[in-house]
Parts: sequence; C-alpha cells; structure tokens
Amino acid sequence: MSKRSFFVKNLFSGAAIVALSATAMTAAAQDDADASADEADDRRRMGTITVTATKVEESVQDVSASITALDGESLDMAGIVDPTRLGLVVPGMTVGYSGGEARIAMRGARTNNVGPTAAQVVGIFNDGAYVATTTQVMASYLDVDRIEVLRGPQGTLYGRNTFAGTINLISNEPDFDEFGGNIQGTLGDYNRTRVQGVLNVPVTDTFALRFAGLGEQHDGYIINSYIDGPRDDLRNEDVQIFRATARWQPTDNLDATLRYTTSERDTNGDAIWGYTQIGCYRNNLDGSTSTGLSANSTFLSGHCYQPGPDASGRTSPGGEATQQDAGPWDVARNTPSRNANETDSWNLQVEYDLGWATVDFIGSFDTFEGIQYYDVDYSDGNFDGLDDLNNFFAGYDTSQDTQSDLRPDWSRI
Repeated sequence: MSKRSFFVKNLFSGAAIVALSATAMTAAAQDDADASADEADDRRRMGTITVTATKVEESVQDVSASITALDGESLDMAGIVDPTRLGLVVPGMTVGYSGGEARIAMRGARTNNVGPTAAQVVGIFNDGAYVATTTQVMASYLDVDRIEVLRGPQGTLYGRNTFAGTINLISNEPDFDEFGGNIQGTLGDYNRTRVQGVLNVPVTDTFALRFAGLGEQHDGYIINSYIDGPRDDLRNEDVQIFRATARWQPTDNLDATLRYTTSERDTNGDAIWGYTQIGCYRNNLDGSTSTGLSANSTFLSGHCYQPGPDASGRTSPGGEATQQDAGPWDVARNTPSRNANETDSWNLQVEYDLGWATVDFIGSFDTFEGIQYYDVDYSDGNFDGLDDLNNFFAGYDTSQDTQSDLRPDWSRI
C-alpha cells in the first residue's frame, strides 16, 4: 500500500470518527436540551387542576366554559388572602367594595345594590352553598383547596343571582392517611400580624378530622387625625376564623363531609358608601366654611360635605367643622366608623356512587349578625351638635338566618 493510499485511508477513518463523535455529542446535547426544556416546561405548568365547576369532577383543560381555576399554590404566589386581590389574576373580573360590602363585576356587569338584602349578579358559593350577603363575601380565605371562577351567565347550573358569573371556594378536606399540619405567620407594615394554622387528624382508616384557624390584625391605612394614635384610623383589620371539618368514608361508594365555621370581624371600616365625596355645593358668601346645609350655590369638586357656621347646635362640642381633610389618606372624623359581624355556618356534603350515577347532596345553615355605621357628615363637626349616631341615617344593624336548598343533585348519569 502506498503512503498516499495509507494517508487517505486514515484520513477518511479519522473523519468518520470525528463525524460520529460530533453526531453523538450533538445527540447528547439535544437530549440535555430537551430534558432542560421539559424541566422548564414542568416548572411553568401548574399541573392538572381538577374542578367541579360543572358539577362533575374533571380537568380544567376539559371544561368547555370560560373558567379560571386557582389552586392553593397559585393563591399563595399571588398573595390572595381575601377577595380584594382576586380580580388581579382573573381576566374580565374586578373586585371593589364600599365599606364592608363587596362590589364584584364580571365582564363589565355588576350591581350597585349592596347591603344585607342585596341581590348579587356574581354568585359566591362556599363549598357548594350560596353566600347570601355581600358582607360575608368579604371574609378572609382559610385553608382553601382551590377557587374556581366562571365568567358569563351561569343560571342553568347555579340558579338566580349568577347573571355575570360565579365564584366557587372549595375548602381542603381531611386526609385519612397522614397526621400532620402547618402554621404560617406574616408580619408587615401598620403592625400587621397574620397567623394561620392547620391540623389534620386521621382517627381511623375511614374517619378523619381537620382543624384550621386564622387571626389577623393591622392598624388602619387611612389616618384619622381627630384623635392621636391609630385607634380611630380607618380601614384597619381584626378578624378571627375557625373551622372544624369531619370526613367519613365507610365504603368506596359513600363519602360524607361536615364543616362548621365560625368567624368574627370588628373594624373601624371606612363608611358604608366610602369616606370621601366627589363634590358639593358651596355658599359663595363664605367659601371657606359654609358647606353642607349652608351651601346653595357653586359646585366645588372634592370633599367638602361638612357643617358650616349655621349648623344647628353649633355651640355644642363639634358643631361647625374646623378642618379640611389633608388628603384621601388623612382625614378628620369625630364619629367612629364601624364594621362588625359574626357568622356561624354548618355545611354538609354527601356523595353516593350508585355505579350508573352519582348522587350529591349539599345542605347548609348560616347565621349572620352585622352592624355598620359611620360619620354621616364626613368631618369633625356635627349638623345638629350631637353625635352622628343620633343624626340622620348612620348605618344599619342586621341579623339573618340562611338555609340552603337541600335538593339532591344527580350527576354522571
């Protein structure tokens, strides 16, 4: 064999080895890239979320409806501990409130009717039971498994008061397999403290208990300069919630869950319809103080609904208003606002699998007591020289019992 032939042969052999090595390295690199992509994709995914929005358990990807489902991890990541932030992560939904009353809008549809007897257009359901008042809607979330938001009319499945959509809150159930729990704490501005704890107790293989509690307090975000210190500042928080849940599954066909929830909330609030005014009519003869009942001439934008120098009883303490608000976060109110309520709720869910169909039974009974009042002249004065609780309309005191419809629901026939 000539030197030339030997050189060419070895050259082709080396080239082949290099090509094979490059191919192997490319394949390995591609495999690593695919694995990294899969891992990144897995990190981006929330995983499969099972929902019951259509009264049947199925993956949220298989539901042919406009729905947003948020599991517990998603709620934690978004910092959602009550309804006020829910609209930030749900498309087409906004959450507002007037004092202690929720004003939820879905796809632009909402109602201005709030209060103990108000009919909603976005129905709220706690563990399958309808929440009757807009005040109860504002309750903090405790030990939530997931939240399902359906957009658009839902009257076929959920009945009245769901013209714009529904919001389903589903609590965690007791676990038969593992004893355990957790406790979480939060510290923040305005002396905020929030503590939440959960304890799961499997009594037997077929019976388990779950206990959850929540306490949260913080000072008001709106400074009331009438009294030094935070005790009369508006929009503070003081809430306690406790829930006990029992689950019994004697057979594979029968599953029953009973929940008892009690909650108390007592805050300064910020007035039933808000704490600032968009404008008023001011008396031209004395533009600096003559407002409220004195005013009859020029419209002035901004907050100025205050007793003027002709307020009756102005010689009594607090007759004429003496100062203007420094801004929307610094006000002067001589009568405290208050938003206090107590709720006790029983909820029973029973599911029985007949093989050819599943029967779901949901029943609930709620008792609600609440009071709201506020400074009706939004100032440090009084129209009649008395406290605002004895002047004009200052709020309401309500007590009501709500019992859900106990008809069974047949599904998967």
